[in-house]
Amino acid sequence: GTRSENLVKAISGGLGKGSPVKVSLASFEYNTDLLTEGDVLVFENDKAPYLKKDVQEGDVDSLVAGLSSGTPSTALDSSFLMVCAHSKRDGRCGYCGPVLTDLAHQQADPNLIIGKISHVGGHMYAGNVLLYDKSGHDWFGYVTPELLPSVMARKW
Repeated sequence: GTRSENLVKAISGGLGKGSPVKVSLASFEYNTDLLTEGDVLVFENDKAPYLKKDVQEGDVDSLVAGLSSGTPSTALDSSFLMVCAHSKRDGRCGYCGPVLTDLAHQQADPNLIIGKISHVGGHMYAGNVLLYDKSGHDWFGYVTPELLPSVMARKW
């Protein structure tokens, strides 16, 4: 697998079964200057998203320990909109995800970082949209192109 796939497997394995932490691959093709291969974004309840740069497989134990203790690395002021686009897991997400991310990119505030993510669960609710910012997070299902502007503005 790729370096990112190997990191996801190692982090998931380090967290163990039953962990409340979810690990997912993400592609931020519109914001390539922010993230590079091996960077890990961490989204925790009621905390600003933070970034761990250039994580190596040998760093996984300390990363997992940091997740458990909530020790941030680089806090981000950015907001994130992520859409499940995992076509290998479910065709609905594989179809809805790219449509919604392209549309979001066309309509977004430049400070909103838009990405496609792998499986988050709930394929039957495609399009699955996750919004994260320093004030918290919201997850949405059944998001259509018509509903996306309201979701992005958090007007529901």
